[in-house]
Amino acid sequence: MNTVDSYDSPENAFLTYYADAFAQAVPHRVVNRNMVAREDMKSLDLEKGVFSLLYQGERPTDDDLLVTFQMLIVGQLEVKESATPEQVEQVELKMLHEFRAFARSTIGSEFHIKSVGTSHQMEHPYGWVMISCDLGPLNVDGVELEDAALNVLMGQAPNTGVGHETDYVPEAEFTREY
Repeated sequence: MNTVDSYDSPENAFLTYYADAFAQAVPHRVVNRNMVAREDMKSLDLEKGVFSLLYQGERPTDDDLLVTFQMLIVGQLEVKESATPEQVEQVELKMLHEFRAFARSTIGSEFHIKSVGTSHQMEHPYGWVMISCDLGPLNVDGVELEDAALNVLMGQAPNTGVGHETDYVPEAEFTREY
């Protein structure tokens, strides 16, 4: 029998960081990293709307130090029985808009939405939205777990110092002519 030990991977540190950050952006929703079947959820949570951030895998980038996580963001919801199927769709679209706004924010800017699917109003009074996206590129090698969010690699510093003196034009030689 396999048991869960106390190892916390760099990947998990990134995923937890982004789930927590998204939860702060949508405090009226439930945000977690656990995919739970709708029938096992609390009705109150479904009425609020539940987002689950799920890791699907990763792929390498052109830089050996960086990877891109493949993510699935699943939003599940329930509306009142008296609501119309169109109103289910409206809530699904609102949840999509909330995630899209997070992905466009400074803290969520490493998310890149690839595709979106919804319930097509077919499960009234329940609904869902699935957002397939990439997260990254991220540097997961040598990440200090408590500082995982600070190690999102937006760009690399140039090689400078001993051995690289001739790699760059000295600042004094820059001109304003472009």
